[in-house]
Amino acid sequence: MPAWNVVFEKAPIYSQMARNYARLKVVKDRGPYLVFYELPRPAVVLAKYQHVDDIDRAACESMGVDYTRRNSEGSAMYCDSRVIPYSIIASRNGRDATAIHEEHGSGIASALREAGLRNVTLGKHFSVRVDGKIIAGHGQHFEGPDSSISYIYEGVLAFDKWDVDSMDKVIKLRPQFGEKEHIAALPYVRKYSDIPKRDMIELLMENITHSSFEVIDTEHDIMGASKELEKHYKSGKWIEFSDANPAVLQKDQGFCFSLFIEEEPV
Repeated sequence: MPAWNVVFEKAPIYSQMARNYARLKVVKDRGPYLVFYELPRPAVVLAKYQHVDDIDRAACESMGVDYTRRNSEGSAMYCDSRVIPYSIIASRNGRDATAIHEEHGSGIASALREAGLRNVTLGKHFSVRVDGKIIAGHGQHFEGPDSSISYIYEGVLAFDKWDVDSMDKVIKLRPQFGEKEHIAALPYVRKYSDIPKRDMIELLMENITHSSFEVIDTEHDIMGASKELEKHYKSGKWIEFSDANPAVLQKDQGFCFSLFIEEEPV
């Protein structure tokens, strides 16, 4: 297996999504990517088939929160400096979504155990859990003819406690499920370990790539290819998903770590 390309980038969420989509087109020749990104502003990311009314766009704009839509399914994600967001981009090689999650989720779980966390398991809906509750969540998107060529496995690890008050202003959380209280009780790395964020990222790099990686500099061709894609991910047409059949857009989906809250004790 070729060595992994590890990339560290600081850019708004729509730029990150555009760059990662561009990487899907070249990963077969360059080998797998592990991308860590730092966002200059908090961001809300709708799931592909989530109705735009599940977020408050006016509140996002007044609070300086970026928002866009991703290509994977699920429900809205909130990203700020309290989380570690990352994306894995690789060739599919015949693997299905379950096998992909087992491979990469196991690496993330191993990194958490090395950081001192206990009772870490892989869960349903592409999650990694501590004591049965989600600490890292993921979505997947396949690319190529019949979705057969490459994939992106994009995730967020809760490093510090969720900012539930800010989240509640920009994502329409579901009081009927006690969603705010559920999110406030979710696990996060610093609840169990005093590991610095940089060291946690190092553990993720080592365990996801099996210590076979090279940190690479800015890819000018990726930056160039992503310019038009950035416009796409910032556009109202994409954010509202106006090309989609309205019947497929789902409302009242809440926050992705608690989309299936009704399956779990609050």
